[in-house]
Amino acid sequence: MQTNHYHSNPMSETIKTLLDELKQVVEEGKTQSPTWWCDNAMKLAVLRQDLQEKMCQAEIAYRNEVVELNKMDIPYNRAENMVKGRVLREGEKMTTYQYYNYLRTRDGVVQEIIRIAKRRATLEENY
Repeated sequence: MQTNHYHSNPMSETIKTLLDELKQVVEEGKTQSPTWWCDNAMKLAVLRQDLQEKMCQAEIAYRNEVVELNKMDIPYNRAENMVKGRVLREGEKMTTYQYYNYLRTRDGVVQEIIRIAKRRATLEENY
């Protein structure tokens, strides 16, 4: 029996689950209704707020590392390069810059998918 994701619990949805579902639809070449595309674009847009908040916090943390080095009389550009190229510390999965960059890239992907999903729904409605 195929699960109807249209009626899934929105509280359990995350950007990752939505992107995974969209990826599966694309990989399997499934055709979805304009409503399905609009609903997923709307969900991503709503969840994107949390992603953008995390991205802002990550940018602040990254910039704070640069400022701390700059306070030690290290020129700003050099301090920024040092933070960007910093090696992982024990227990870290990503540096602050890597995390910020990951979130920024993810936000760009989400923004593009929202744009395409809205366009796809509009195209299908016109046929």
